[in-house]
Amino acid sequence: MRILQRSVYRGPSIFAGVPMIRVTVDLGELESRPTDRLTGFTDRLLTLLPGLGLHHCSTGEVGGFVDRLREGTWLGHVIEHVALELQTMAGSPVARGKTRSVRNRPGQYHVLFAYQDELVGKAAGRLAFELVAELLPPELRSVDGLNLIAEPLGSDLTDPIGDGISALVSLIEKRRLGPTTQAIVDEARRRGIAVQRLDDERRIRFGHGIGQT
Repeated sequence: MRILQRSVYRGPSIFAGVPMIRVTVDLGELESRPTDRLTGFTDRLLTLLPGLGLHHCSTGEVGGFVDRLREGTWLGHVIEHVALELQTMAGSPVARGKTRSVRNRPGQYHVLFAYQDELVGKAAGRLAFELVAELLPPELRSVDGLNLIAEPLGSDLTDPIGDGISALVSLIEKRRLGPTTQAIVDEARRRGIAVQRLDDERRIRFGHGIGQT
């Protein structure tokens, strides 16, 4: 796999009405290897992240994503759901995502997933690619361009799930807003107002363009 681009949508976009991160990926050889052609992949993934069993996916029913895994779906779609699940497990619940093929570019996909905190979302996105790659046959595990998504969470993640989730939890705690500021942010998002975290000092920008404050 090769990461081509990463974009952040901090407000409504052509893809969704909520903040989303988009990672464009070229699956390379994996374009011909959906999940039903990767022996044992689905079972290993569900063992690592059992919460994926609750994801609805396009069926609109609990377990819909597992059905898609067993029928055969492409890895961009898998990474989308893993990025959502990692954020949720770390205490930053999100549920909206989508994966779309890039027009006229076979094997390339836009992988989109929601986030509450931008840095946490980026970190979860990178970790999702790393975890999925670890479940692939050795000759298919390479992922180029991960730093386009985010810097690594750490150099000592001996347990990708446990250590990765712990690192995400620590990042969430470090960036947690105070109750008053968080209440204002939640209300802004409820009203569809774009919210952007400016720095680690808990300064927030609301809106876009002439409507920003």
